[in-house]
Amino acid sequence: MLASVRRAQTLAQSPTDEKLVAELASLAVLPQSQGKGIGKALTRAFLQAAHDKGAQQVYLTTDALNNDAVNAFYQRLGFQLARQFWHTPQRLMNEYVYDLANQQVELKG
Repeated sequence: MLASVRRAQTLAQSPTDEKLVAELASLAVLPQSQGKGIGKALTRAFLQAAHDKGAQQVYLTTDALNNDAVNAFYQRLGFQLARQFWHTPQRLMNEYVYDLANQQVELKG
């Protein structure tokens, strides 16, 4: 949690001439509700809200290993893998970016 607070502080202190970015920090759907489009609707609503506030990109991080369904979910929604990094020596992370300037957020479907 401390790392998330530090990251938020760093983003808040970024120069204003850089791209405005938003971070999708956490998304969860109850196991019994998965597969019903709730996660897709929440993500699309977040993308639309970020776009409406002037963000040019949305990024997120998620586990790279043993997390195939989640990684495929974000890729299907149009997120592009930007990089991988080690959060800890045992935890490889994927960082995804959604370019709001070049992709139109589709709220339905």
